[in-house]
Amino acid sequence: MYDDPAADGQTAVHELVIDRKFAAGPEMVFAAWTDPALVAGWFGPQGLQVSDLDIDLKVGGAYRIAMLNTDGSPHIAVGVYREIDPPSRLSFTWAWQSDGVAGNESLVEIEFEAVDGGTLMHFRHSGFESDNAVVMHNAGWDSSFISLDEFLTNNPRE
Repeated sequence: MYDDPAADGQTAVHELVIDRKFAAGPEMVFAAWTDPALVAGWFGPQGLQVSDLDIDLKVGGAYRIAMLNTDGSPHIAVGVYREIDPPSRLSFTWAWQSDGVAGNESLVEIEFEAVDGGTLMHFRHSGFESDNAVVMHNAGWDSSFISLDEFLTNNPRE
């Protein structure tokens, strides 16, 4: 499971944890996070659409996901893969890019657990600069996971 910062005497701050069940197997849910053709079909909060995508799926490989808002404003997420263990675990850094410069780097860790009827996804995003950043990302990820659920429901593959 995840490292417990409190076990080292540190306080876990500025992070969010979301558990979500999907009616698809771990292989498919993992692929939805890592296969560019699938990522493009769901990634981002509702109202954003992937406009450009580059994934170098290897430890140390970079990704860049450009999304456009309905008003045409860009939102670009960049990072580097830290751990890839299909179909059970994925970890990568996360930063918003503006004018070609990445902002605060945070860490996303995802575990995919096979459960009756699908996959339980354990999602942890840590390293935010503020409580407000946690709140904003929580809303974004929650909306994104609604999109992921709809995508998996409408595109069943195993």
